Amino acid sequence: MLSRHAFCSLLAALLFAVPAPVEAGRTWSFYFENDVDALSGENNDRFYTNGARLDVHWPVCALPDWLMKRWEAGRRMPVAFVPEKVEIEGATAAGLAPAACAPSSAGVVGLSATERRFSVGLRLGQSFYTPEDIDDPNLRPLDRPYAAWLYVGAVANWLRPEHMRTLQLDVGTVGPNAFGEEVQDFVHKNITDSREAQGWRHQIRNEPGILFTYEERWRELPVDIDRNGEKIVVFDVLPKLGVNLGNIFTQGSASLTARIGWNLPDDFGPPARIISVFEAPARRERPLEAYLFVAAEGRGVIRNIFLDGNTVRDSHSVAKEDLVYDLEWGFVARYKRFRLTYRRVSRSEEFLLQSGRQRFGSVNFTLLAKMP
Repeated sequence: MLSRHAFCSLLAALLFAVPAPVEAGRTWSFYFENDVDALSGENNDRFYTNGARLDVHWPVCALPDWLMKRWEAGRRMPVAFVPEKVEIEGATAAGLAPAACAPSSAGVVGLSATERRFSVGLRLGQSFYTPEDIDDPNLRPLDRPYAAWLYVGAVANWLRPEHMRTLQLDVGTVGPNAFGEEVQDFVHKNITDSREAQGWRHQIRNEPGILFTYEERWRELPVDIDRNGEKIVVFDVLPKLGVNLGNIFTQGSASLTARIGWNLPDDFGPPARIISVFEAPARRERPLEAYLFVAAEGRGVIRNIFLDGNTVRDSHSVAKEDLVYDLEWGFVARYKRFRLTYRRVSRSEEFLLQSGRQRFGSVNFTLLAKMP
């Protein structure tokens, strides 16, 4: 079992393992999700109740010195699971920053037609789930379990102008060590003045968690208009395929996002709710961009620990649905380095006796890397 002390030690090790120079260009993102209905003001406190995550990304030049030396010597990452060779383009003058630290790899200028770039990131997050009735102190065998997930993760992205490949590894803990009860009680008492959930003693038990994620994203069918001789993209479509493996989730997914707006960035869609998508290579020559988006995602679920319960220990569980889908809409607005994303998600039933769909909102604040 991963103790709280061990988890904190692992988090500290990850945070200090990748020292990033100031000139590398960091992108910071904070995500917050909650099942309160911002449109009606109704606070449901059921099923997927709350999620929060902090992400930070760097270009490849943020890697430790020993790894950078191997990168520059071999022109590839010394990691067995890298799916393709990542090239450093252009000559590097002696004593200067490597070509991989060029502005395009820092996420502030779009990539050329031949460029490939590599980025790394870290993240810290927590999410928790409750049954439909949080006033009942007894075990509700036909309702979803109380459950929480506290994790740290590392992500790597390989970017081309119209394609992004992502590998991600999250490790953490579920159960009481994930602090779901403490966080919900604090928020209900001190922020929302809501009633206290009564059944947390029935939550799934402590268990180390691991989650491996692989995703492929594309940019397709861009539509642009001519404005004083300059082409401005106003519409595009973003397909995605992904797979999750681990005791937290084992599932496959496919989604499609459509965007329409002004000055659409050449990135890979709205900041993701689940995976740490690198906030690049968005063009930022123009100070303002805004767009609306709609998305649909389907998932084939083999394992969901928040419904299936603990892997090797007895715990509360319910019979899950094997096929689940999300429908989303939202908007993104950026002014210079500051970006706001809002989305609403409508999710189909996740377990057999669930009483209706779930709706929740997601807000993301991003501070983009500085322009050179």
